[in-house]
Amino acid sequence: TGKRIKIKNAQILFSFTSPDPATLLVQATLEAAQIETDFLWELLPQAEFLAVDFAPDYFGGKPSAVQKAALLMALHAQPAIFNRKGKGLYKPATPEMLATVKAALEKKAREQARCDAMVEELVAGQLPPEVQAACPAIAFKPDKNGWAWKALVLAAKRLDTHPTRLLMLRGAFASHYALHMARFMAEQFPHGGAHKAIALPPFVAEHLPLAAVQAFSIDDSATTEIDDALSVTHLPDGTTEVGIHIAAPSLVMPRDSALDKLARSRMSTVYMPGDKITMLPDEAVSAFSLDEGRPCPAVSLYGLFDANKQLISHRTVAERVPLAANLRHDVLENDISAADIEAGTLPVNIPFQAELTYLFALQKVLSAQRDIVRGKPENNNRTDFNFAVAWPDDSKTNTEAAQVTITTRKRGSPLDAIVAEMMIFANSTWAGLLGKLGVPGVFRGQRFGKVKMSTTPMAHEAMGVPHYGWFTSPLRRYSDLVNQAQLLACVQYGALAALQAPYKPKDVDLYGVVGAFEERYAAYATHQSSMERYWCLRWLAQQAGVTRFDAVVVRPDTVRLKTVPLYIPLTNIPDGARGRAVVVDILSWDELDLSVQARFAGEGAAQGGDIAAFELMGEEDDAPLTTAVVLPDMADSEETAKASSS
Repeated sequence: TGKRIKIKNAQILFSFTSPDPATLLVQATLEAAQIETDFLWELLPQAEFLAVDFAPDYFGGKPSAVQKAALLMALHAQPAIFNRKGKGLYKPATPEMLATVKAALEKKAREQARCDAMVEELVAGQLPPEVQAACPAIAFKPDKNGWAWKALVLAAKRLDTHPTRLLMLRGAFASHYALHMARFMAEQFPHGGAHKAIALPPFVAEHLPLAAVQAFSIDDSATTEIDDALSVTHLPDGTTEVGIHIAAPSLVMPRDSALDKLARSRMSTVYMPGDKITMLPDEAVSAFSLDEGRPCPAVSLYGLFDANKQLISHRTVAERVPLAANLRHDVLENDISAADIEAGTLPVNIPFQAELTYLFALQKVLSAQRDIVRGKPENNNRTDFNFAVAWPDDSKTNTEAAQVTITTRKRGSPLDAIVAEMMIFANSTWAGLLGKLGVPGVFRGQRFGKVKMSTTPMAHEAMGVPHYGWFTSPLRRYSDLVNQAQLLACVQYGALAALQAPYKPKDVDLYGVVGAFEERYAAYATHQSSMERYWCLRWLAQQAGVTRFDAVVVRPDTVRLKTVPLYIPLTNIPDGARGRAVVVDILSWDELDLSVQARFAGEGAAQGGDIAAFELMGEEDDAPLTTAVVLPDMADSEETAKASSS
């Protein structure tokens, strides 16, 4: 190195005057390569020895400085055979250990040779069986000491690409869809998403009283987990009792039961275009879903309203609720307008006309009351995008042949407004009841635009309610399931509920539920957003060569296509108001990293007019829009987005 350093005498192995150090290193390296390890081991004593002292025995006569250095190099290069003891001392391995070491070295040599062969196969366009066998884990959580991973990395480096992209090129995954799903399943469902067969605990619903109502639900046609239903009963004294009926699976799912542990392990149903992974097994969903034509176990909130639709009182009961009909808003809402409801001119084929008319008027009153607290009217005019994926077969492997249809649907329809307001009323009322009795739960609040989850109720400023929690989707969310069990304790024990509820005040395990639910729910939302973006790219591929699209500016550097929820970064958008219409040219896209390249092509002919407030202002969504995954706002009332999420 050219440095001068101080060497202690005890560290000196031997001294020499010639050749010069650089020459000695070159010559000693060549000499060390000629030393046979097996022959050297046979000559050595089975005891510690000083390398320099043994050099005369190996080389014969007086060894040169080059030979001494060569012997040191040879010994030092094989630590498993010649154990280092320090200061030039070594000890040969025992015969048994030598056999083990040689076997290991031979195995490593064979594996290295196979690794080199795998690299050549990958470069040549083949997929080695070892790499295929390591999928899908090798793409997400690889064993970096494994030869398959080492070969994949070396081949990717030679081809100047990413290892995951090389896997796709070599056919390790049937499609980009399969890769995205495999990644999600590896992270969230390593043992698979299918439910194992499970027997429901015995439950006799007949012990519950039968409600004297005819309830109906309002959901999308694709919804199979029907959590909520409504009823309206006009009483002789001029008051009206509105029932909000919620499916009650917690009746057979006590804390730490097998079903409860299963639901807790998943935390929520996972939704994505064309598929879903349910939180509860089909047996539990079928038993407690509020399906028409039968009385269903439910937890019901009855609100009593006077002639001016002002709340007089409310009560909560566990009961059996007769379900008269499952209404589907995608079938009915085009025939139901606010003007027709208010004028009493709904088409004759609309079921429950009187009930829907009353509920629409009631939701306007309740919404106005919340607007006073909020300080501004609530904006529910956001456009939803509904995805439908038609697979060619049940295997869901031929993604190229799968047809995706993306349709728009305006929020704020009368049916949407009714369901949203009734669910907000139930969630707020029940959160207040738990708070009044000192019973903990899983609550959500918002202050200064920040949403927070807690085990005690808090105000939600954006909604204009003094307390809020999730109670109305127990078939689909674990938070609601926990809250329902806590609520039933309130119904049964009243003032003593805090002592009898499954989760007592300051229960550490409940804090764990809150944290785990937030983490899992956010991961599911991210996956749903990713898969929606993936299917948007597949939609682009189905547009028969069309590359120019109308878009709307949602950020100074981001646009969203007008007809599909595809967000695209653009750096050359002229300054102007957000929300305006523009035209963009799609240049290319990548279904692996979900990126899109586009360019600004000009101003649009008309304003977009359908961009949500959170897209324009960013007040209710902390996550920025990106070129890949776009995190949706985690709606504080999923009821306001129920149709699209279902």
